Amino acid sequence: MVKLNYKKKHIKKHPTTRTGIKLIRVQAIVDHWTANYGASALNHFKYFNTTLPNLNDNLPENKKRYATAHIFVDKNEALELVPLDEVCFGANDGGTPGLKLSTLRATHPQYKEGNANLLCLHVEMCVEEDGTIHPDTIARTALVHQYLQKKFPQLKDTKNRIVRHFDVTGKNCPAPMISDASKWNELLELTDAKVVIPPKNPAEVIPEEKPSNPENKTNWLRSKTEGLRYYDTPSWLDKDVAGRLQKGYGFPQTVRKIWVKDPRDNSAAWQYEVKNSRGKVFYVTAAEKHVSVEREAAKSTAKKPLPPKQRGPKPIGEITIIGVSNAAIIQDRPDRLKSKNLGTIDKGKKIKVTGSVRGKNSTSGYWEVIFKGRLGYVTGEFGKYYSY
Repeated sequence: MVKLNYKKKHIKKHPTTRTGIKLIRVQAIVDHWTANYGASALNHFKYFNTTLPNLNDNLPENKKRYATAHIFVDKNEALELVPLDEVCFGANDGGTPGLKLSTLRATHPQYKEGNANLLCLHVEMCVEEDGTIHPDTIARTALVHQYLQKKFPQLKDTKNRIVRHFDVTGKNCPAPMISDASKWNELLELTDAKVVIPPKNPAEVIPEEKPSNPENKTNWLRSKTEGLRYYDTPSWLDKDVAGRLQKGYGFPQTVRKIWVKDPRDNSAAWQYEVKNSRGKVFYVTAAEKHVSVEREAAKSTAKKPLPPKQRGPKPIGEITIIGVSNAAIIQDRPDRLKSKNLGTIDKGKKIKVTGSVRGKNSTSGYWEVIFKGRLGYVTGEFGKYYSY
């Protein structure tokens, strides 16, 4: 049975990690994954306490990286890096227009456009070398949830008060719990359980039986196919496409081969984990008909990858129409006074949304919806949001 093993090890104050700004109130827990393979909670303490500030000190303001979380959880312990009454840079929504959950909108002199970080506690789940989240890490995260719920009774409504980073800003985090929503539901169920027992099958990605040796780690991966898709995370889903490769171009570093499931039909196939010239990680099919891996280090001949083809607006969730007598009006712009009516949607009906915007002449903002293949807008108070 996994124990909480919760320790406080606060990082020093710094403008890009721990500012000391106080939370307005605690309204939600936001869960993340580190995507930093093999790094423990203690590794992240050392990074945020030493490395990150040193890297940022001499950079111009627009190049600085603002990042932290309150608690880091691994298979052995949970470390509190930032006091639970202070703000962390865990899910910066980019201002009110980018905020997916309007209930987490809050303002502050330093965040005049609104920021969810002012209301949230952030929990990071550490990742194993093979890209999975260890069962003990998942179980300990559930125990951390329970610990926080005891300190902050307003968080006891687990399914409404504990959310993913994805639910706040749309970022693909924690990736294994977005590509497979059952894993997220499993974590919520563990949180509500009296006795937390680690899940048996938490892994989404299965590592190759014979991992790539150091010599192969410099191999150049090239595309044999024009417009070959590559992904931000181990996935086969359209929403995770990061870009497309031209034929003959690719990535200078092939790290390893992994087995990736497709939740749509329970199929699976191999992908290569690759890095670009700046060290950013991506994933691409390992099928020989689409890619080749050269056995000698090659000079970079890559061009900028082709962006993914846009095929209309992409939904992030849906709203149910509420608060109207019969139907809500769908407008062509987020402004009740200067818009044209595109149509209506009956009370109780659902419609897909791409996000929310502040707009004009509405204190509740507007939902950006997909109506007959194009964007429309519904007044914020007339929709109840559900994320995918």
